[in-house]
Amino acid sequence: MILYSAIGFVYYNTSEYAKAISYFEKELEIYQETLPPNHPDLATCCNNIGMAYYKLCKYTEAISFYEKNLKISQHNLPPNDPDLVTSYNNLVRACLKINDYSKAVLCLEKILDIKQKTLPSNDLELALAYKSVGSAYDKMKEYAKALPFYEKELEIQQNTIPADQRKLEDSYTNIIALYLYIGERSKARVYFEKLLEIEQKANPPDH
Repeated sequence: MILYSAIGFVYYNTSEYAKAISYFEKELEIYQETLPPNHPDLATCCNNIGMAYYKLCKYTEAISFYEKNLKISQHNLPPNDPDLVTSYNNLVRACLKINDYSKAVLCLEKILDIKQKTLPSNDLELALAYKSVGSAYDKMKEYAKALPFYEKELEIQQNTIPADQRKLEDSYTNIIALYLYIGERSKARVYFEKLLEIEQKANPPDH
């Protein structure tokens, strides 16, 4: 089994992904015959196959194996274990490739839930998790749902980044766009003014 895995990774690391899959699948077949159905080694093997399919741009196949990995991992790990984030992230990346935003947003919300329970409330990594959920809803054109996630991202950034920093510009711009999409021009104006204030502090008067 170790030999199949080792050969598989040799092919994976030399970008011969189809050959890597053939060895990972032989490894998986042996595991399925010799290990309990929820053994962690099965999860790892499914993840390896998923990664190889992802590299081949076969995203539907990748999703299938990533989901198997996630199911086994959920059985073996506490629901808020940070190690689950990797499994969710792999699944999100593949789902976004085929524009399956509904499945992606479910996984992103799971990631957010884990980070809410394991990170400080003003951690910038948590802000990024809020942004990811908002972005997924944004792509689904569910702007009203996206807004509170973008606003929560901005709130965390405002508490951790100096208010005049241009790093806040993307967050303001995202929120402005959503308010314009839903016809809330007066609310968009508030954020336009804050964005203008940042620009005024960052540039000379005649810029």
